[in-house]
Amino acid sequence: MAFRLNKSLVSTTPSVEYFEGKLNEAIKYGEALVLSVGKLTKCSSNVKPEFISLSDVICKNENEVVPVMRVFDFYLFTCPIRGGHEQLACGDALAIDTDAEGITAEISGDVAKVVSVEGDYATIHF
Repeated sequence: MAFRLNKSLVSTTPSVEYFEGKLNEAIKYGEALVLSVGKLTKCSSNVKPEFISLSDVICKNENEVVPVMRVFDFYLFTCPIRGGHEQLACGDALAIDTDAEGITAEISGDVAKVVSVEGDYATIHF
């Protein structure tokens, strides 16, 4: 499991949007994504994601589209924690893991704020 919508803090239903993916990139369901030169690509560790993928897509050609949901400040996401999570507390600021499918347990970056921790998963706010 990667990033999964946990809750919306306002009464809204996420819209599905479609953007072209970067050529030869394999995008997985729940990955954190950004637009780079007009194409979707994996989000780097210290950048707030713009989108979360809603499907597994291998971008074999220039026109391959990926269904995504836009990341808004009022969404909470559940995601896996990479590394030890024993020291994490509510309010800690974390970075996105290098695979763009979770967060690091190292308190660094200012991308994801921890709302709660349950086992190997955290509920976060971007």
